[in-house]
Amino acid sequence: TSWPSVFCINDDEKLAIVGSRDSTIYVINLKENTKVFDIKLDNASGISALYLYLGKIFVGFTNGELIIINYNDKDNEFMESCNKKDYPKATKMLDKNIFLSLLPCAKIFDDDWEDVLKDAVKLLSYEKIDEATNLVEPFIRDERKKEAFNFYLNSKDTLKKFRTLIDEKAYEEAYNMALQIKFLLKTSYFEDLENIWHKAFNYAKKIIEENPNNAESAKKILGAFLKTPKKPVIMQLLNNINIFKDAENLVKEQNFKEYFL
Repeated sequence: TSWPSVFCINDDEKLAIVGSRDSTIYVINLKENTKVFDIKLDNASGISALYLYLGKIFVGFTNGELIIINYNDKDNEFMESCNKKDYPKATKMLDKNIFLSLLPCAKIFDDDWEDVLKDAVKLLSYEKIDEATNLVEPFIRDERKKEAFNFYLNSKDTLKKFRTLIDEKAYEEAYNMALQIKFLLKTSYFEDLENIWHKAFNYAKKIIEENPNNAESAKKILGAFLKTPKKPVIMQLLNNINIFKDAENLVKEQNFKEYFL
């Protein structure tokens, strides 16, 4: 909304700081080509010069005034909060000095977001809305993160149903639900479902390798998955018992040529 007049790029070349004629500073993520934040300065004459040096931003205005923004102010305290993953305290410091977000340690708000969101999604599935909201509160100053959380917040009933199906070992319904509602594939519950599957498959494979006569036992173990997308893998295991045994022996003998054949 304002005419850009000057810019500079930080040392690691990840951010651009842009000054404008209406005295607004914009911080731009160069990799994603997105605005990180903007701030309107009191001097309304327009920005004519920008310079980054030793953790400070020197801003020159067209009327000759110069201001210095110390974005490293309390940087040690902020870094300590980031290292301890004390998100609420770090966020309070950002509210007082938004330029602290230019420090490398501030990337925890991006690096940790996926894990925090997964934990929040779990809380939502148990209808613990206040706890989930408090957990993501330090992160949702970023609009994209806020939108992501709100999406799951509005889908809490779906999450609850999906979790219940897994808890009740209704794996066929759970997989069908995940295939129909794609966002469930990105949740930690789907990871749990896949882990249950892999554990069952590996155990069934193990007992078959120990004794091919255990095929019926293996089939019972995998029975809950026979009507899921895992059926082709199950049938491959059950229909090729001798091949699995031979392959295991070839690996032990380090006969990799025959193994890959």
